[in-house]
Amino acid sequence: MQGTRGKGETAGPERRQCTPRDPLSVKRIFQTITPRCSKPCRAVSTTNFLFTSEMKLKVLHREMNIARCWPISHTCLQTFRTANGPPIACLTEMRYLAHPMIDIHCHLLPGLDDGPDALEESLRMAEAAIADGITHVVATPHANDRYTFLPDLVRQRRDEIAGVVGDRLFLATGCDFHLTYENVRDARAHPSKYTLNQKNYLLVEFADFAIPPSVDDALHQLQLHGIVPVITHPERNGLICRQPQRLANWVQRGCYVQVTAGSFLGRFGPAAQRAAEQWLAEGLVHFVASDAHNLHSRPIQLSEAYAAVRKQHGEPVADALFRENPLAALEGRPLPWVPEPPDPAHVGAVGAAQSRRRKRFWFF
Repeated sequence: MQGTRGKGETAGPERRQCTPRDPLSVKRIFQTITPRCSKPCRAVSTTNFLFTSEMKLKVLHREMNIARCWPISHTCLQTFRTANGPPIACLTEMRYLAHPMIDIHCHLLPGLDDGPDALEESLRMAEAAIADGITHVVATPHANDRYTFLPDLVRQRRDEIAGVVGDRLFLATGCDFHLTYENVRDARAHPSKYTLNQKNYLLVEFADFAIPPSVDDALHQLQLHGIVPVITHPERNGLICRQPQRLANWVQRGCYVQVTAGSFLGRFGPAAQRAAEQWLAEGLVHFVASDAHNLHSRPIQLSEAYAAVRKQHGEPVADALFRENPLAALEGRPLPWVPEPPDPAHVGAVGAAQSRRRKRFWFF
């Protein structure tokens, strides 16, 4: 049941008594759903929540002041509902709803590369993504000398997972693209074969043992065919860390950079963490993704890194890296948040003291 609103009024939650000793009692919040939510949601308390197909939020029994609960926006509610069936997700903190995230780099599909071997593990990874507050995932299996990229099989495996998780998680496909001669030639002939959601952004991974000078020309050839290269996890590549000027040069030439979420948390070592933090401060980072491969050592998780980035750089930057830019890439649009790229000549080695300069940011 929804209350009516007068002019200039907002719908408030229905108040009802809830006794702590009654395990079946719940408090419900009914919010008028509008096409757009002009204000982002804010969390004011921590509890457990269930989302139902009836587009109503059920707050699991706990003593709390219902008047302090924030309203649920249309976007948040749509994200976690299903077409039918029982409650679909249980989240432990409202901040996950306040800041939904999009993962553009994830090895989710079973049996295609060094990600999960079986569908069961893929489904558990998908559930972990939902529980972490991730609303969209791009499954990006490798395309290299070891793993052959087969688009039809990729879509088939994606559909198997989507058939189970339903609309709780938007699943798209892409590729973790290695710059081999054969791959570049095929991508030029079939630009959308490897790109994120078959649009125009392409994840590009460099080898750890060598980055030949011909890489610059290969990236340029991709751009000439309408592909926007996204350099993946350079903070974990020792060669790039020793020559960050090359990374800054690629960014100046129109490439973007994706850093792994775990790097901000030190999970790939202190050097990768220093590189991630330094390059973000210098304006060389445009996306943060999980690069998940499994449930434990390489989990699909973004929320902790989001909190770390928000604490250090503010909520607008965190939202851009974890949601706004990834969504634009997923839809094939220009990125709404692009830091002013630094002069490659002024980019120092990772860990070196950098002179602080005022940066400009472009928001569209």
